[in-house]
Amino acid sequence: MSHKASNWLATIPAEAINAGAFRVLFHLCDAHNSLRDPETACFPSQERLRAATGLSNGGLNNALNALEGAALIRRRRTRNADGTRGPTYYILGCDQEPAQAPTPQNGDGPEGGRPGRRACGQPVDNSSANSKLRGKPTPNSGLSQLQPSGVEPVIDPLKEPLRARSALSGPVDIERPSAERRAAVVEEMARKYPALVRRVG
Repeated sequence: MSHKASNWLATIPAEAINAGAFRVLFHLCDAHNSLRDPETACFPSQERLRAATGLSNGGLNNALNALEGAALIRRRRTRNADGTRGPTYYILGCDQEPAQAPTPQNGDGPEGGRPGRRACGQPVDNSSANSKLRGKPTPNSGLSQLQPSGVEPVIDPLKEPLRARSALSGPVDIERPSAERRAAVVEEMARKYPALVRRVG
């Protein structure tokens, strides 16, 4: 844990986040390296965070979302050169630049800033779009935007009980072997497997 991260963690009020999110933040600060660039200073895997905090995958993601919502961390997801998911970098609040106060120059001041931008707290202009293109986003702009597949959906699958199937095909005659055939099978089994067949008589 870097001194920068541990000092920053000590300044966070207890009521700012719940206990699970604080536990995750503690382990993020533990993985922080202040000698690296702030954008890549903290990148523990989710497996490591789950093992360290004892949280489930969903609990860990909820805690990370809560930390991001409280503006204590920012996540930067990456991809490897082969397209697979790369490490997620966590930019802690101690590495983030403090929020800039709203001014007319950055567009959020009392005069509304640059032309065409609205000031914070001003109602959104609900007028129509400036585009001269027709509003036809897909080839089928009707009630449904789904493309027809040509296959009718199955409403109720047909399931026939076994009795109904046999009744449709007619009565089935099951031929039982004769007594002589049964005796011949037993004799053959006795010859092949003498330990398994017990002779009576």
